[in-house]
Amino acid sequence: MQYFSPHHCIERAKKLIEVGDKVSLRYAALELRMAMEFLTYEKLDGTGNHIPKYIVDAWQPPQAVKALLEYDQLGDKSFKIFAGIEEEYGKPAKDMKLVGEHKSLGLKWLRKHYNKVGKYLHGHRTTEELMPEKELKSYLQEVAAAVEEANSGNIRGAAFIQPFDVTCEKCGQPFVVAKSSLKNTKKFYCFNANCRAEYHGELTGENSAKFCLLATTFDCAACNAKISVENRHLKIGF
Repeated sequence: MQYFSPHHCIERAKKLIEVGDKVSLRYAALELRMAMEFLTYEKLDGTGNHIPKYIVDAWQPPQAVKALLEYDQLGDKSFKIFAGIEEEYGKPAKDMKLVGEHKSLGLKWLRKHYNKVGKYLHGHRTTEELMPEKELKSYLQEVAAAVEEANSGNIRGAAFIQPFDVTCEKCGQPFVVAKSSLKNTKKFYCFNANCRAEYHGELTGENSAKFCLLATTFDCAACNAKISVENRHLKIGF
């Protein structure tokens, strides 16, 4: 039997919130944080292998969703899907039926509440640093309602993108960019937090794109060898 899923975490959290004592509220905070994590990684699983495993394994949900948004600008949005039979090829059907709905925790909300709830999971936090029980109970009820709403969609972990795979020239790690993102922005970043090299990207065809590391090449003053320096590092004295 599955005891660790968004639904089970939310249900346990709601019961603990109703008890309302200090210990129960702390455990409710843990369950809600776990529910946020399950929902986030369920979404990442829906992208197939497009989000590198080293990110999925190492990053907390806010960082993981931020990476998701760098290649899919709709990655933290809720949406509905409709379908219908075309009367004429290429033209939307007049009679569209609701297939289902995907609901998501937005990055701004997730970043704020994942960290705020996390304050209650550390032993060094004293009672004076935290909310009074009545205030905390009310806050956790609001968080539980939002997480429960995000969990209510019947389309799970969805990602509808055409990805372009890129291998970073600086660190060798892979990252991806969605075709839809190339229509709205031109600058992209390596997913590796220790690298974050910047790239210019643009479509070159219906199913093709090119990505160039944002760097400037100089001639060595002594031997004329080519020296490539990333533009983000260019400054007097570098």
